[in-house]
Amino acid sequence: MPLFKSSKKHDTLWTERPEYDPIHDISKKPLFDETQVSEQHQILGEIIREHWDLVHPLARDYILSSATEWRKIWDNYRRVYSSLEEKKKQLGHLTTNINNKTEEYVKTKQTLQETRQTFEEQLNEKIAEKNQQISQLQTTTENLRSNLENEQSEKYHLQTLLDQKDQQLSNLQEQISALREEKNEQTEKAKSLQVDISNNFQKQISEMSAILHTKETRNQQLHSVLSQARDQLVSLKELNVQLRENKKQLQDRISVLEERLANRNDRLKKVAEMLEDF
Repeated sequence: MPLFKSSKKHDTLWTERPEYDPIHDISKKPLFDETQVSEQHQILGEIIREHWDLVHPLARDYILSSATEWRKIWDNYRRVYSSLEEKKKQLGHLTTNINNKTEEYVKTKQTLQETRQTFEEQLNEKIAEKNQQISQLQTTTENLRSNLENEQSEKYHLQTLLDQKDQQLSNLQEQISALREEKNEQTEKAKSLQVDISNNFQKQISEMSAILHTKETRNQQLHSVLSQARDQLVSLKELNVQLRENKKQLQDRISVLEERLANRNDRLKKVAEMLEDF
């Protein structure tokens, strides 16, 4: 299909639109940023500007509109490009910051790992030390428990000995009381015997005196009685000496028992103090 109708006279914008009311001010020539276009386009631009008045108003209006739109696009492009460059700079700064932060993070992470490793090593050392202390404490506790059991056993043994000593002390006190009673009985018997002998002797003397006064013939019998009386006096003296010796021995035994009792009381007090300390 042909682009143009065949006729003897070609149709043009001048024939189709002899009168056209332009939108733009077509008296102004279009301006392009010639540094941003190709050399061929620069040549075309120069030719159009040289023959600007020969171009149909519609074409000039379109060229001016295209130039304006191109300028807008170019200005927008430059703004976008400038913004993009700024974004690139910001991105570069951001990338640098990210890299710095990454390096700082890596260093911090490494430091934290080293710190964590050091902390774990110190923690393990402390745990091992605490475990050793716990083991020592358990050993000490077992020793204390064993010592306590031994002390309790010894305390029980000492308590048994103390009970035995108390029983022995009670027996000694009973023996001392019995000896004292025996001493008192012996003393009373000696006194009674002395009184009986004295009374009997006085009675015999009185009887003999009466017989001597009444009967001289019984002088021999009186001498015999006197001899018996002397023998009884000698026996009485010997008995008195023996009683004194028995009394002294009894007192010595009582003193020895009292001394033993005092010593035993002192030892029992010491044992009681030891038990109280336990």
